[in-house]
Amino acid sequence: MRRFVIIYTIASVFLLVIVTLIASYNHYLARIIDVYNEISEEAVTNQNFDDYVGIQSLYYKMISEEQVGDYQFSIYLSAGSNNEVSLTQLSIYVLPLHEVTYASAVDDANDQTNIIFTNDDESIIYALNEDDNFTGEAISYGIATIGFYYSAITLEDFKNIHIEVIDYHGNSIYQTSYDYQNQLDPSDPLITLGFDETRLNELIDFNTYVRPQIVSNVGLFLIVDILLGTFIYFYRKKSKKL
Repeated sequence: MRRFVIIYTIASVFLLVIVTLIASYNHYLARIIDVYNEISEEAVTNQNFDDYVGIQSLYYKMISEEQVGDYQFSIYLSAGSNNEVSLTQLSIYVLPLHEVTYASAVDDANDQTNIIFTNDDESIIYALNEDDNFTGEAISYGIATIGFYYSAITLEDFKNIHIEVIDYHGNSIYQTSYDYQNQLDPSDPLITLGFDETRLNELIDFNTYVRPQIVSNVGLFLIVDILLGTFIYFYRKKSKKL
């Protein structure tokens, strides 16, 4: 029986490590998603997308913000990186301020919502509803899920960029242009730094939101493991006596 106890203990410790790692990853990821959702809700409530842009950027600058008709249109220039390659993006956030028509289902075929970026020669740089990642998806469904929708392009050699927003019914509800001249300069007094690791950790608040979940999972595993081990131990002991 001693051999069984040793083997079972080693197996239990191994499984405990696996359970702890999986629980840590899953609950940490879930908390990050919650943080994004909280920031999205705050953006809608405060009608301000600074934090929503900041959590995804190294630094950023608001280019313009206008209320036209039933919507607020916020445009940002932001710097980030992808696989250690520096990127500068131009993004626009469309927030309804009043009751508007939008898709109530992600597969609403009647939704004509679009955000289109074009050059001076009117050639399309990017159209949101033509993106393969959104094939068959209603763009305005974003209003139903997070309260707004948005689009962004990575700036390369484009200079004067035209932006047009189309609503659910196919009507042009906003047009503007942006003359892109230079990369974002971190020393620019109008630049705002994105969220650093300290700020992210404060928002995630591991000890409050993640650790208790991990402890709960580990505790449940230990209870089941001990009960199972005890049952097997006495069952084997009883069987040997018979």
